[in-house]
Amino acid sequence: MFIIRFLHFLMGVVPFEAIGGFPERFLNLCVQNKIALWDCHSRKGILTACTTAKGYFRLRAVANQTGMRLHHTGKSGLPFLLRRYRRRWGIAVGLLLFVTVLCVLSSFIWSVKVVGNETVSTQYITDTLASMGLKSGVLKSSIDPSALQSEGLVAMPELSWLAVNIKGSSAVVEVKERGMPPEIVPSDRPCNIKATQDGVILDITALDGVPMVQQGDAVVKGQLLISGTVEDKVGHTMLKHARGTVIAQTQRDIVVQVPYQQTKRTPSGKLTERRSLVLFGLRIPLTIGSNPQGNVDVQSVERPLSIGDVEFPISVRIDRYQPYTEEVITLSPEQAEEQARQQATNQAQTDLAGIEILNQAEDVQHADDVCTFTIHALCKEEIGLEEEIQYSAPDSP
Repeated sequence: MFIIRFLHFLMGVVPFEAIGGFPERFLNLCVQNKIALWDCHSRKGILTACTTAKGYFRLRAVANQTGMRLHHTGKSGLPFLLRRYRRRWGIAVGLLLFVTVLCVLSSFIWSVKVVGNETVSTQYITDTLASMGLKSGVLKSSIDPSALQSEGLVAMPELSWLAVNIKGSSAVVEVKERGMPPEIVPSDRPCNIKATQDGVILDITALDGVPMVQQGDAVVKGQLLISGTVEDKVGHTMLKHARGTVIAQTQRDIVVQVPYQQTKRTPSGKLTERRSLVLFGLRIPLTIGSNPQGNVDVQSVERPLSIGDVEFPISVRIDRYQPYTEEVITLSPEQAEEQARQQATNQAQTDLAGIEILNQAEDVQHADDVCTFTIHALCKEEIGLEEEIQYSAPDSP
């Protein structure tokens, strides 16, 4: 129904009345001359119907042949709309310019979004990608997603995976950080269980699959613990989703180094803000004055104009300049050791969270310019990790 109405709009619609004459002959001639009519009604000698703009002009000859008088009761559609504004060339020029600007703007990247990061900052990722050419205001045709993926992983070792997807005028960067929780293998897919750490097996329970090690065995990271490849009684090989628990005794070392000579920064002077308008990648200063020079810590915040999830290539950038002074201080061995111990303890609370510690020892070494503090932790933990078995399904006969 919508398509029919749209076609009527393109061709123009003229409702009309035909009075007197011979209505039956009028309709027959319309059919013979292929003049489209619809919504036809006859009442008290008056025939009412609708036709197209072109068809109405052809009806005049048919009306003369059948002795009927035509009178249109209205007109609507694109032909009449264009005729009404045919002398207003400014509208046509404006529409043409709008379409041209829209086409030009759609060929650029106007926003870069990062998803999937938790500990790695979005600013760090966008700044790194900007140095490689992916930033607001660049042509979409100049972006090579595969090259950005390989170069980005080299430049940002904190990431284990990176993908660039172009959606309209936005570039969506999907990342995965190193050390993030592994993806769980769906239960309907075959998998093995492998070791995540070096250690000595304390207990192994295989609920599904074949255990490949036993209590007391020493294993290394990546070693197969429970296999998902099993054989039935007649020797047929099957792939299963291995399930089970593997508890091992592991050794974890946390090492922190603190130099005796350190540079201390102390804020000095007044905090200065500079605002600028970023329009299509071009920065336009909104604040009069020069930026502070010398030792200055700069923090930048950019707030894009957006409506819902749609971001526009317009944003306000705020740069905050904080002057500071630097002072070189020398720690005593005791101060360096205390600082290293505190840092190592904090790191251990994070790295060993949820792990049972059987025994813990500390080791301190003082060199000429650095203090090295080490925590040796003997742990008891689950070291099994599911790893999907990659295989090719046999071709159907």
